[in-house]
Amino acid sequence: MSADRFGNEIDPGVGYARGSLLRGSADEVRRLTQAGRVAADFVAREGIDRIAICTGNLRFYPATPEDLSINCEEWIGPGLFGEELRQAAISHLGGQGHEAAAVVNRTSAGIVATVLAHSGGKPVLSLVAAGDRSHASVLRGARLAGVAVREVHDLAGVQAVLAAVAACLHGALREVAAHLEDPDWFAELLFGEG
Repeated sequence: MSADRFGNEIDPGVGYARGSLLRGSADEVRRLTQAGRVAADFVAREGIDRIAICTGNLRFYPATPEDLSINCEEWIGPGLFGEELRQAAISHLGGQGHEAAAVVNRTSAGIVATVLAHSGGKPVLSLVAAGDRSHASVLRGARLAGVAVREVHDLAGVQAVLAAVAACLHGALREVAAHLEDPDWFAELLFGEG
């Protein structure tokens, strides 16, 4: 396993090092849950007007403040309604009362769902800038789907991967063409029996 510039091991599941305080994704969830509680307490004590979002994340959306509340802010919202969501989920889906519910970032959830739905057991091709890595949701989606991620950094890399796939496909088609007159070969290929 490789390490970051501080010597912390890089988790291949997410592509970054967490350091010594966070040992895995479960710790990250606990950290985010605690951050939500702290944010909710602050809003209750000081008011929402005392909050400034300085993440640099784009927040452009064609809605007015009257259309949305702070509940839609991905960092603060879950702390404000998380317990209510958990109770509603347990009520709706059933449970013993100890279960958890999570608010999932729409982009990450979409990427994971897309990889799961469309990978079909084949590797995911991820085009990322040189020196960068695939987003953690690509890696997690691939891990959940049980497929590899092939990272490339330029169009030549994309073309090389596609050429390799095409060469494999060409070889497979050549094999099929060689057996067009052999019904037993097709039965074996399709049904595992001759």
